[in-house]
Amino acid sequence: MDQIIKVERLSKAYHKLGKKSVVAVNNISFEVTQGEVFGFLGPNGAGKTTTLLLMLGFLKPDAGEIRLFDREVDDMEIRSKIGYVPENPAFHKYLTGEELLSFHAELYGMNKEQRDKTVPEMLKKVGLEDAKGRKVSTYSRGMLQRLSLGQALLNAPEILFLDEPALGLDPIGIVDVRNIILEIQQQGKTVFLNSHQLSEVEKVCTRVAFMKQAKLIETYKVNELKESLEDLFVRIIGQGK
Repeated sequence: MDQIIKVERLSKAYHKLGKKSVVAVNNISFEVTQGEVFGFLGPNGAGKTTTLLLMLGFLKPDAGEIRLFDREVDDMEIRSKIGYVPENPAFHKYLTGEELLSFHAELYGMNKEQRDKTVPEMLKKVGLEDAKGRKVSTYSRGMLQRLSLGQALLNAPEILFLDEPALGLDPIGIVDVRNIILEIQQQGKTVFLNSHQLSEVEKVCTRVAFMKQAKLIETYKVNELKESLEDLFVRIIGQGK
């Protein structure tokens, strides 16, 4: 498989006037190949979300290099090939769910005919068909997460970045997200998953990497694990506490 994500010697620190700098990512390197579901694991504050934001080009690294599709992350063509579900999605609350997806589909360059076909399909895929006419301001936390997933999938991305995608979802919603991830993988596309839902990570991921105190500790193939992912997580993250 082709290498689709390459991170080399990546570092990032946050600087506050009059305060000691906080190192969020410390000289990490890893690669992800096309068609993988790659799990990025670690405790809160380990540097996972910062790494994700660096990969998306929302933050600039202090050192190191990130390449997606063997190109720089600020390449506009690259941006058209990725989707992103943030941990805390924020939308225009005065729009309905259907209006919001239609708005984003238009931003992706879809004409009216394409939008009229794609938006209803996406609302059904993420389980919001019955809530399409409701204002986003009335959506629950789980519904907002579903809407965010739908928005991220509109452009049929080659890489889908997920930051805690199951947050706020009920068990049915969690299964829906799992099935969508597996469907994307079956299409030969790539998913980068940051999650604390270890049981779900174990069901969908091909490989996992562990972050601890801003450093990447190790990567593992899930199908070669000799213990549960939860036990492995506790053993690795608990070391040195």
